[in-house]
Amino acid sequence: MKIFLDTSALIAYYNVDDRHHAEAAETMKKIREGEIPLTRFYTTDYILDETLTFIECVLSMHELAVRVGKPYRHHPSQRSFE
Repeated sequence: MKIFLDTSALIAYYNVDDRHHAEAAETMKKIREGEIPLTRFYTTDYILDETLTFIECVLSMHELAVRVGKPYRHHPSQRSFE
């Protein structure tokens, strides 16, 4: 299975105050543990930019924005969502 991640899914996953956070976190856990078969995540640089901007400017969580964005700066082929 292939999954396209949009900004809303990423924000729900990283923002513990988002009303969909629990569902997003549970889905990511199931993917990590292999309960949901996944071959690849897809997203775009625009979605990543929008997600990081939201985390930085709306949530005012600079350290989280850095942590989320850091893997994309240096290792574009080894991206993961933690």
